[in-house]
Amino acid sequence: MSNTDSSPGLPVEFLTTLVIDSGPDTPPTQLAVEQVRVMPDSDSRNTLILVLLQGPLSGSAPEWMLQVAIDQDLRKAPETAYTHDLELAGAALSHPCCADVLLRGTLRRCSATQLAVLGRAGCADALAEAAAQELRSRGTGQQPITPQMLAEPGPAQLVLRESRLHDAVFAAAVDSLPTEPDLSSIKGDAGSDGSRPRWWCKRRPSLDPV
Repeated sequence: MSNTDSSPGLPVEFLTTLVIDSGPDTPPTQLAVEQVRVMPDSDSRNTLILVLLQGPLSGSAPEWMLQVAIDQDLRKAPETAYTHDLELAGAALSHPCCADVLLRGTLRRCSATQLAVLGRAGCADALAEAAAQELRSRGTGQQPITPQMLAEPGPAQLVLRESRLHDAVFAAAVDSLPTEPDLSSIKGDAGSDGSRPRWWCKRRPSLDPV
């Protein structure tokens, strides 16, 4: 993605400065909205959208702008180790004009890693609660751990790799972790203590979040 764009209109840096202290119905804001509508995808466009959503349009924003903001961030590789990414999607999903159907539909599209980033400490409570509900729907809570679950971490384990989670998301992840093995269904594979299977005793540390 380019940091610049060749679309007509005012320079984005100048327009961004104008709208920071502008109201929702002022000429600078209206000009910025129209320029965002015709600009090609770029970092500059994303910056302008973020300034609008967090500034003059923080109370009311068009649905198309929220959708653009979400789609821009979710196009990124879902398992990338994000740092400050998904700020744009987070702003859109936390916006008062973000309909519940858009919020929940977007979270269903997210990878576990993206859910963790969106559900970081400091995110809006409504977003955190929705992310927690989505995580619970994918979870293996109350299901006994299996060798496959150790080799292929589930959503809860992936989310817990994020060190700064909102309390609601953290609680949902912990509740969604699988339980200990179902010993009654295991034959001929007792561990050294005579009760747990060998694969459980050997690989249990891999359940711990990193």
